[in-house]
Amino acid sequence: MCLKIYNYSVQHIFQDAVSTNTADIGSSASHLLQSSTSDAQAETSSSVTVTPQSSTLIKNEWKKGIALCDHQWIGSEMFRPSQKTKGTTKSGEVRGMELKDGENLKLWYHPPSASTGGSSPKLAWYFGKRLMCWMPLSMWRIRFQCPACGDSMQRNTTYEVVRKVLDVTDYFYLVTEVLQCSNRKKKDAQGNTEGCGFRCPAWNKEIINQLDAGHRAEFPIILTSM
Repeated sequence: MCLKIYNYSVQHIFQDAVSTNTADIGSSASHLLQSSTSDAQAETSSSVTVTPQSSTLIKNEWKKGIALCDHQWIGSEMFRPSQKTKGTTKSGEVRGMELKDGENLKLWYHPPSASTGGSSPKLAWYFGKRLMCWMPLSMWRIRFQCPACGDSMQRNTTYEVVRKVLDVTDYFYLVTEVLQCSNRKKKDAQGNTEGCGFRCPAWNKEIINQLDAGHRAEFPIILTSM
């Protein structure tokens, strides 16, 4: 009789210990799960979401050849809204936007870095590409002769195509201006067309060959096609 009572007591104590440990483990697991969920929610709410934004101060034609993370800084560095026309188009482009004056342009533009770009992280810090602005007439006021007729060349507009130039370690953007012969095409009283009207981008070989050796060395690029 005593042995049966003893066995019952031991079995009862063991069951109570197992129930207590199971309850403690379940409570601890629930507490850890709640803490992890709260920490994850706090981390998510405090984290910074980096989303590239396109600048409205960049030509729509250039957006096709420039990565989205480079739109903002290139637009702010090279363009400005025109004082003559204000407002925006349906596509978000500033009406009357214009390139900065030639004396305010630079040959090379570099993306912002973490030390100069502010506190919020930006994709351009890590994936931004350099840009070469080849606009010799606007920047240096060099006189060019028309390869077709010999008259002087004038600046017409910015070239809409952005070239990607392969370098040793990465690639960079190349933009330029369009030059046009001052002897533009026009129709006379009889309806006949006269004048030259030659147009070409400023990286045209016949234009670059008119530069002196110093300025020509600033264009260390071999173009495979125009």
